[in-house]
Amino acid sequence: HADIAVELLRRLTKKARAVYAVAGTECHTKSWEEDIGKRLGAVQDEETGRYAPDWLDLDVRGCLTSFRHHIGTSGRRGLLATQLSMQLIEEQVGAAGSGASIPRVVVRAHRHVYGTYSDGDGMTVVTPAWQLLTRFGHKVVPPAQRSLKVGGVVLDYSRCSDPHDLPTVNAKLYRPT
Repeated sequence: HADIAVELLRRLTKKARAVYAVAGTECHTKSWEEDIGKRLGAVQDEETGRYAPDWLDLDVRGCLTSFRHHIGTSGRRGLLATQLSMQLIEEQVGAAGSGASIPRVVVRAHRHVYGTYSDGDGMTVVTPAWQLLTRFGHKVVPPAQRSLKVGGVVLDYSRCSDPHDLPTVNAKLYRPT
């Protein structure tokens, strides 16, 4: 999987000014993101020296964006978007309470179910799955097997000229048959 990821991502990263990676769930990935990030020339975290740190906050054209792997999951389809809105607000309130800069965009993974939420001032994006559902996924989120899509997301900040602008979300989703 790591070799395939590098081969596919290199097509995008060779055009990028900078590449960043974030660690996933180590019990599932065995920390392969570190190797993938290094092979793709990811920026090394100044504090940890890692190529795939646990969290990453980037200011992209004046829009603070928070990248982390984990977000809560739900086995109840009607509550999928609720977790996205809660994640945005909790991230913002947590930053405000600690005196940190408040992110406007929150990007997560972990759920294996793609989704976006925006209230016009902020946005949460959950990336789609990069692999088919494993036995663990079948156990934890059984409804996901019926709606599973694999793919990727590109956030386009090119039209962000005002600090209140949010990026455009470009998702490429595939439904395995």
